Amino acid sequence: MKGFSLLIKCFFLFCVATSLEAVEKICSETECYTVIETLGEGAFGTVYSVEDSQGHKFALKSLKTHPAFPNSILEDIAREYQRGQMLDHKNIIKSLDVFTDSSNEEISHNLLLQLVEGETLYNVEKGVLSIQLVFNAVSEFSDALKHALSIDLLHLDLHDGNIMMTNNREIMLVDLASFFTIDEFMAFIDENQVSQAKSVRVQIEKNDLKVQKMEKFRQRIKAISKNFPQRNAAKTAAVNPIDRDLIHFYYYSAITEVCTHIMEKSSLSEDEKLAMKEELRNLVSSMEASYQEGKPVSSEDFFERLLSVFQPISLVN
Repeated sequence: MKGFSLLIKCFFLFCVATSLEAVEKICSETECYTVIETLGEGAFGTVYSVEDSQGHKFALKSLKTHPAFPNSILEDIAREYQRGQMLDHKNIIKSLDVFTDSSNEEISHNLLLQLVEGETLYNVEKGVLSIQLVFNAVSEFSDALKHALSIDLLHLDLHDGNIMMTNNREIMLVDLASFFTIDEFMAFIDENQVSQAKSVRVQIEKNDLKVQKMEKFRQRIKAISKNFPQRNAAKTAAVNPIDRDLIHFYYYSAITEVCTHIMEKSSLSEDEKLAMKEELRNLVSSMEASYQEGKPVSSEDFFERLLSVFQPISLVN
């Protein structure tokens, strides 16, 4: 019996050793990250929860080299890192490193990110957020986008799946790849550019993901441009009807829509929610009227008016 116990013990130790050897590690020049779990998978890569040698946890987007792997994806991961370096705000996910790991059989290209623990806004149940939490969330969301605008960056894909609510009930924007400068977007949509601007567009079109995101945004703005026939008629046929003022109007409308979704997660009564939705619709309508009159709303004015809609409920409740 003693010999049998020893055999079981040795077998157990062998299994543990084998298991430890099988733990995947992804290494940069200065650090090896141990994979803890898979957070998500896509056509060309995987997002992991990882841990460094000091026990600090991160998110790591890892793309494996493949014969069918488009170079544009590699360019985009570098651009995503660069955007994260530009955006220094507590409510925007931080990019920390970008590196290639050739220590395993497959070469991987990796983006190290701040690990955000929580759930997407989409998955937050309706009725669970206090009024104060709703006001805080709207304030944090607005402040993050104001910061991005201050360095000429727009987020072209604002929706509930790209916004996290952390376990500490703070808002976090997690999609760095969707941040673009207005000049990048204008270069993409303008059919009548000078030669220098056209060279920018050529660079943009090398990356399929970028084109996809910007084209989706362009189609949305093009659709609402039809609501402003007087503005469009005032422009010559040679000029694209999408201008910077229209981009900002649509962008502010998209921000307002997300804030409406945040409000819908609140503990307000249905009547209170309907009243607040009406106020938010009125905000968009007033911006639309200002744009139609050729007096577009500034970003400072928009964010001030947006927060003023939510301020009374935070004070009353």
